[in-house]
Amino acid sequence: MHRPHPAEAEIADELAEIRPDLLSRYANRLPGARAAVLTRLWRALAHEPLPWITGRERGRDGLTLRLRDGRRLHGPAADPYATGAYVTVVHLDGTAYDHPARLMTALAVPHGDDFAAELAHSVASLALSRAGAEPLSEEWPLSDWEWEQRVVDGHPYHPNCRSRPGFSAAEQLAYGPEHQPIVHLGTVPVRASDCLVTGEWPDELRDGGQLLLPVHPWQTAHVLNRGGGGERAGGPGIPAGERAGGPDVTGGRRAGGPDIPAGERAGGPDVPGGQHAGAPDVRDRQQAGGPDVPGGERAGGPNAPDGQRAGSPDNPAGQRASSPDNRDRQRAGGTDTPAGRHAGAPHIPAGQRAGDPHTPAGQRAGAPGIRDGGIAAHPLMSLRTLAVPGGLHVKTALSARLTSSVRDISVYSVGLSALLSSFAESLAARADGLLHVTRTLGAAAAGTPDFAAVLRESPQTYAATGRGERVVPVAALATTGLPESPAWLADFTRLTLTVGLRLLELGVALEAHGQNLLVVLSPTGAPLRLVYRDLADIRISPARLTRHGIPVPELTGRIVTDDETTLRRKLFGSLVAGALAATAGSAQALGTALEAAVRDLPRTPDLAALVEGPLPAKALTLMRMSPGTPGDQWARLPNPLAPHPRFGARRI
Repeated sequence: MHRPHPAEAEIADELAEIRPDLLSRYANRLPGARAAVLTRLWRALAHEPLPWITGRERGRDGLTLRLRDGRRLHGPAADPYATGAYVTVVHLDGTAYDHPARLMTALAVPHGDDFAAELAHSVASLALSRAGAEPLSEEWPLSDWEWEQRVVDGHPYHPNCRSRPGFSAAEQLAYGPEHQPIVHLGTVPVRASDCLVTGEWPDELRDGGQLLLPVHPWQTAHVLNRGGGGERAGGPGIPAGERAGGPDVTGGRRAGGPDIPAGERAGGPDVPGGQHAGAPDVRDRQQAGGPDVPGGERAGGPNAPDGQRAGSPDNPAGQRASSPDNRDRQRAGGTDTPAGRHAGAPHIPAGQRAGDPHTPAGQRAGAPGIRDGGIAAHPLMSLRTLAVPGGLHVKTALSARLTSSVRDISVYSVGLSALLSSFAESLAARADGLLHVTRTLGAAAAGTPDFAAVLRESPQTYAATGRGERVVPVAALATTGLPESPAWLADFTRLTLTVGLRLLELGVALEAHGQNLLVVLSPTGAPLRLVYRDLADIRISPARLTRHGIPVPELTGRIVTDDETTLRRKLFGSLVAGALAATAGSAQALGTALEAAVRDLPRTPDLAALVEGPLPAKALTLMRMSPGTPGDQWARLPNPLAPHPRFGARRI
């Protein structure tokens, strides 16, 4: 059972070349990583509606699953809310399996081989994350990005919690937030007239009539220089087929610059550099009144040498020339939006050199198509969103599958971002001071989900840091020890349910998982209020808004629904079965906190639905194994609430 999986051996071989000091730590972390991923997989097998599982039998010695082909799979009793790695081995018809990928292969079910490969990568990548992460300091962080980088294991319940296919070990060390690197974002010049812009684009990211779109170095090396973000067939400028590396052009050609032979590395041996030939001059436009573009992160689509540490020096190289008189305007949804700098937008020190010898290729100064230098940034929990000096958070397009989804940025979401931000700010004002929503300051897309960026406020804006307040992502609360107190956990649960249910009643269901939801803590650690970020996946009910006399924003597409099941699944699945469950860490702790909290909440149909039936949770494994089924699929988890006199809820 202890043979290294090929995915584990691949990372070990690479570490032997680039970070031999991590080899023994990596090997020591592998058993724990296997158990962590196997525990997440066992949760799915025990609770998700997988079509090849025909029965589940709970006994004193654990749980037995009956498979469609007659075989039996046995393991421990499954707690769907547990975050500890309590599953170290399961038995398939008497054969023991301690590796989730080998188990999935042995199950021999449809799409199992592809999912097994993802599981193997998740194990190997998780072991690398644990091996490379620095021990947590006993002192709480002061900056927002330091809190984010304390989250090492990724998603608390997804078997692909650390799956980063397409990332070498070197790239994971260079870009993964748990490794605390400095990442230098490149900027690509694009004509303002060729971009959809909403909100206000800062002068520091302008150069005359061009926008400077921030680009993640991984995206530069792996997507843009291979034609992932350029012009569509038939667009002017570059004929179809003349993408970088395509048959008709020399790969990585820079506009107006010398040809760079296809496959040539941009300054380093590990990562291919270069910029897609057409990226700077993208012509595809989003037209007002055009059809909706399916948004969000694609469902079903897919960190360099030793990671630079958070103490690496920044090397400012001057500010780019800005154009204060340039006020190009873009039509977004039928309204003119000024594209100049937002009055309150933080300063972006662009032009910092990316010349550190450890900087991976693709983010070095002089990479083809990328402006010399870069913006020195700290990666946040999502990896593709980064904190830059001055307090701005930059969300970049990353056409790689992280956990489940491809993390690009749809033109649809860029088009809605300014309107959504304004609407959410007005709605938060109805939460009695308990909720802030970070503003989207500007967003831009150059005609493709592979080539876009969103500029947001830092959640730290809403903490009185001078008085000792801290704003902490909910996913990082487990690193504080605070949830170990039942009283604290009950107070936190009461706060989140008060806000979440209040907004749901008004007509907005938040995607309030541990990454999007943050809590402002007092100097003593008491939960005071919430901060929410990233509005791309909320759901809005026009009927509920109208019922409460709230003007309905002019929105279309997947974000709009009046279906009560959809609205409740969105909030309950992300907040209760996700953020609160992971903070509590077990069904018992979650149930105790919920019981204490619901006593004080107004009785509404939504609250009754929460406490009286099973909890919805995304069927994460089923979704990965159903590539032909679009959208979310759901599992029904046992409700951890004990019998309650007001609602008659019972433990299921």
